[in-house]
Formats: sequence, structure tokens, C-alpha cells
Amino acid sequence: MVNLTMGHAQNVNLEYKRAIKISNQTSYEDFSKFTTDTDSNLYLISTTTIQILHPTIGYQWKSKNNNFHEIELTNFNIGKSSTMTEIVGDSINSAGPGYVGIPIAGDHIIKSHIVLKYEYIMTFRKMKEKKLVPSFGFAVSPYYKQTNYNPVLSNEYPAVERFFGARFFVTPRMTYYFSPKFFIDLNIPISVIDTYFFLIIMLGLQFR
Repeated sequence: MVNLTMGHAQNVNLEYKRAIKISNQTSYEDFSKFTTDTDSNLYLISTTTIQILHPTIGYQWKSKNNNFHEIELTNFNIGKSSTMTEIVGDSINSAGPGYVGIPIAGDHIIKSHIVLKYEYIMTFRKMKEKKLVPSFGFAVSPYYKQTNYNPVLSNEYPAVERFFGARFFVTPRMTYYFSPKFFIDLNIPISVIDTYFFLIIMLGLQFR
């Protein structure tokens, strides 16, 4: 943590107004759903995701009552990938040197993802000089995801998937102050609501 300016509080460890926070976010998600097929078979689909290393950067500033506001850039990435399915052998031709595969499916995919978070943090032990300070936060985290699909086959249309959403968190925190200029903030964000809007856009022209 890097302290930028100094203020005044009865707990000397809270005597700062602004801070830049470099953090690592470790997360665990467990999602399950039931589905059926045309034969009335019931299936349970489960997805578990564990993320160990995820660095983030945030900016924190103090209110008049020694609580804090915080804005964090939780995620920002742009990536590109490609998938391709080709026929490389059939009953007439077999794969070998010089054989050219015939594409039957595939996409060039561009993904972009941005997540922000605003949190209001209520601190305790404001009146006594304590190095270990508990606090509790309330946060909203808007996010945007976009995936562009550009098919390798000329008879398929490009498509764009867009997610607009927001998650709401409650966050118990425990901050240990080595000094007013350096501290460690341990916290567990608990997602209580996740809402989103999903949009698919098919791109193409038709001529009659």
C-alpha cells in the first residue's frame, strides 16, 4: 500500500486521506443447474472455478467520519483465439504430405472483459490507537463482457455476444497497520446478488 497524503484521526494509523492499493484476488465459484433432454432424462451440470492469482489495483479515499470509499479496477483484458475443424482424410483421400484439409467449422474469436468495483468501507476502532482495525464493506461491481465470433466459413455470419451486469457484495475486512503509510488489508468479498443482461447480434447481409 502506498500512502499519498496525511490527515488527522484519533487512531494514528488512520491518519491518511488517500491510498493506492495493490491487491491479489483469490476467488472460488461453484455453479450447478439441472436440465432435461427430449427423452426426459434429467442431468445435473456443475461448474467449479478456482482462481489463485489475480492482481488488481485500487484507489481509496477517506470520508469525514473516518470511513473509506474505494474504486478498484478488478479486471481488464482483451484476448484472441481461433478454433478450426478440418477434414484431413476420407474414403478417397488420406492425410499426408501436401494434403490440404477442408474446413468444416471454426471461428476467430476476440474476447474483451472489464470489471470495476466501488465499495463503501465502515471502519471500527476509530477512537483508540490500534494496529489491527476491523471494517465492513458494501460494494457494487459493474462488468461488461464482449465476444466477437468471425467464422472461417463464408456461408456463416459473424456474431457478437455482449453481457452487461453487476454484482453486489458484502465484505468483512481486517486491516493490520504496520504504520500509517503501510498496511495489509485482508478481506472476503461475498457475492449476494448477480444480475446481467445478455445480447446476441448476428452480423450479415442478404441479397435477393
